[in-house]
Amino acid sequence: MTEDTYTRLITLLDDAGTRYRAGSVSGSITPFCFDPGLELLVDPELLSHEGIFFNAARLDRSVALGTGDYVRLAGPRIEPVADAPVVTVA
Repeated sequence: MTEDTYTRLITLLDDAGTRYRAGSVSGSITPFCFDPGLELLVDPELLSHEGIFFNAARLDRSVALGTGDYVRLAGPRIEPVADAPVVTVA
């Protein structure tokens, strides 16, 4: 497989890989990316909220940031990463 502008291979990391690449424990969601080999993606739906809460690279600590502050500090690539929720009416 060759890498071009539109196609990239995406893999999931095991626990050791997560600690090494992201500097956090598996299961936590860090708000920043310090590894130049990783790209930080944020779903635009997340940015529709006034504030964002994250695990602080640990599962027992959290941090809250205003959404605008987060985007300015982190500089993420904003792309849809989740499907739109399915709403069913009974």
